[in-house]
Amino acid sequence: MLSDIGLPGGMTGVDLATELQARNHPARLRLMTSLPAGDALRRAAPCPVLGKPFTQADLAAFLAMEAP
Repeated sequence: MLSDIGLPGGMTGVDLATELQARNHPARLRLMTSLPAGDALRRAAPCPVLGKPFTQADLAAFLAMEAP
């Protein structure tokens, strides 16, 4: 599953990842964002984060990564 960190409605992609982990959901979540690498929300992500902009090749490699 791929989600942006910035989501409408008050929930973030980090919140989504945390909730999925708390429920032991089997989805392999990856996040993407245009936030800078040092941003606190980006650093709080419990799963890999792909920085925007990215190429199609970057995305394919990112999604093929093994789970941490």
